[in-house]
Amino acid sequence: MKTACEVSKTDLTDFFDQYGFFYVGQFEFGDYGNYKYELTQEMADKTRAEIKAMNLPKPKVDLTKLED
Repeated sequence: MKTACEVSKTDLTDFFDQYGFFYVGQFEFGDYGNYKYELTQEMADKTRAEIKAMNLPKPKVDLTKLED
């Protein structure tokens, strides 16, 4: 998420939030192997703070409304 914000020079926090990237919990994935991942509230808060510290502008349009 931080890299996407750096590359786009845009604060994409709202976009990532809408799509559940900051969902706190434990996850198991079975695609191309078995993986376990846990996101804690502290990890989510730290990532949000690091993105905010970049002082980037928000997108000019709502990215969730874009279509192919």
